[in-house]
Amino acid sequence: MIKKMFICSYSSDFILGGIESYYIRMFQWAAENGYENMLVIPKNKCVSEDWTEDIENARVKVAFYNKVSKKNSLINKAGKAIQIDSERIGVAVVADMSSYIKMQRLKQKYNLKKVKIILYMFLPEFCRASKKKWLNFPYKSVVTKLFESSMIFMDEETKHYCEQFYGCNISEKQIVRLGLQVGEIPSDIVEKREKTRIKEFNIITVTRLEFPFKAYVLGLIDEYIKLKDVYPFIKLFILGDGDGKDRLKEKVLTVDEQKRKDIYFLGSVPYNELSYHFEKSQLYIGMGTTLLDAGLSGLPGIIAKAYSENAMTTGFIYEEYNNLSGNEKINKKKLMSCRELIEKVINFSKEEYILAERASYNIVLKYYNIENNMKKILEIQDDVKICKSKIIFLDYYGEILRKIQGKFK
Repeated sequence: MIKKMFICSYSSDFILGGIESYYIRMFQWAAENGYENMLVIPKNKCVSEDWTEDIENARVKVAFYNKVSKKNSLINKAGKAIQIDSERIGVAVVADMSSYIKMQRLKQKYNLKKVKIILYMFLPEFCRASKKKWLNFPYKSVVTKLFESSMIFMDEETKHYCEQFYGCNISEKQIVRLGLQVGEIPSDIVEKREKTRIKEFNIITVTRLEFPFKAYVLGLIDEYIKLKDVYPFIKLFILGDGDGKDRLKEKVLTVDEQKRKDIYFLGSVPYNELSYHFEKSQLYIGMGTTLLDAGLSGLPGIIAKAYSENAMTTGFIYEEYNNLSGNEKINKKKLMSCRELIEKVINFSKEEYILAERASYNIVLKYYNIENNMKKILEIQDDVKICKSKIIFLDYYGEILRKIQGKFK
């Protein structure tokens, strides 16, 4: 019996980040449920060594494609062509418009009539190829078809952005939240975390150092400085890597030496080691999928606002479960400083803190259980029919657009 295929595609480097970690979780689920996994990325992109063990454990075959090519075939790391039987049944989840067009070309190349392609919007801007609406016009007929069936959104913010950008209405049913493997929360971790927080209060954030998108981490250092005067037992742990690493290090060096010794920049940490760091912490601050990973261990989380260096927030994860980027417009919440909520958690009673731990875990269990969300994804129908010439045109058009993008920003 031929195994069903589960394919994930992304047009960027496969490094440590929220989208990548979600793909890994999807691969793990698919492997456990009898699927053959494949990761498809451009030939000029790489897969971080931090994912090596996870990719091997989930039995993921990594395939590469040329950005624009007449042959349009998949190759492995050694450059050898990959063959796919046209009778294969499967699902391909793609993360952006470029990946969607390329996957359509590959589907046509290999005649994969039984493979569904689902465009999963993880970030609002992924629904477009350019900030300029008129440059997206060639895509509009394709996107309009996707609205009706095989385009889904991780949350309300991505859906609302797409509606406004293309001037359309999209059903709430097309929101499929991110998924995690949800196990029981160990009671000893909950109790140990609460007992140690009076003597040592560890604040942790895990982020791709990409500014200004995730610049909250710079503001978090300022908040830590102010709080350290009042609560000398707090420590700040920063996990992550990215183009903004040097700027972050420079920011840390501006901190008074006595306070700086309790700021720990640990750099890139493998995804499967995050739970260890969460267990040693009393509070998580961040945005996106790592809020869910933290909540899974019962770690209370504060949602940081995207595109802000001031470390602002709309609230706790258990209050704002549908707003992982801290957009105050989603639930019409007033922004406040992260410092305000950090201080609130520090001063929680024992009962209040344990309730916050349980609430953080329960919200992930209720809305982000991968068992439920993967079933929703697999049930989606791909009824989109796009002519071959249109797909080829958009493939070449997208490549040209990427090359001149800087001119139109």
